[in-house]
Amino acid sequence: MKMNYHSSQRDRLAGVIWLRSMNVWFWMVLLLAVPGASGQAKDAARPNVLFFLTDDESWLERSAYGWSKLPTPAFDRVAQQGVLFMNGFTTAPSCAPARASVLTGHHFWELEQGGFIQAYIPKKYPVVSAILANHGYQVGLTGKGWGPGSHSTLGIRSDSLGRNFKSKEIANPPQGVHATDYAANFDQFLKWRDPKKPFFFWAGIMEPHEPSGKTNYLRLEKEFGVKLDQVSLPPFMRDTRANRIERANFLYEICLLDTHLARMLESLEKAGELSNTY
Repeated sequence: MKMNYHSSQRDRLAGVIWLRSMNVWFWMVLLLAVPGASGQAKDAARPNVLFFLTDDESWLERSAYGWSKLPTPAFDRVAQQGVLFMNGFTTAPSCAPARASVLTGHHFWELEQGGFIQAYIPKKYPVVSAILANHGYQVGLTGKGWGPGSHSTLGIRSDSLGRNFKSKEIANPPQGVHATDYAANFDQFLKWRDPKKPFFFWAGIMEPHEPSGKTNYLRLEKEFGVKLDQVSLPPFMRDTRANRIERANFLYEICLLDTHLARMLESLEKAGELSNTY
């Protein structure tokens, strides 16, 4: 398997963990820092991990890849100061099986029931969050976990991604946007955790999964300065007002979730953890 990427030494912000299934290589690198794998790493040197995963978008939406001009400054910051994968592919065209691949390092077709959207990940397949927890990491999540699926007694436990932080919500969220305040829940996790231990936090962003709000294209212009005539249309879509509105409603959620990533990066900076966090 060949990976092309570019990186910069201007900042120690460690990488873009956004592509949905660069899993085998990423987890291999990460586990080298876990005692039991190398046997020599110390807690102070072990990196934290913030895994920020969006739902149902493609590389086309990201200006860092050169096609779109959508303003996503937080993502662009990580892409410019960290590592940007140029040949990363999801293992499955379905959300839960793709996330099961991320967690296990297996192709979805190797995971038996884990390869189906409403089934379960069999217990015999270790998941990286549980492995890290067993090696001293504090593990938590907010938003969507590995599912949708079943927490059958035959499968992994419902708390396989750690403690669930979900109490913080947005008042009156825009139409089509979930009320979960991902960044505020991450702050709750940072307050809860033991700062002497490394952490793994899964931010399962539920946007920009459709259906989108029907008038969020107006918010896209008002809040992020993107007008309908500035919306990038893929070549397979006819250039009509209706298609531009549909795209803009979808793109609004991407811009909105980028503000959550920005807040999370700010929280890591305030906690003094940014330079030691993947």
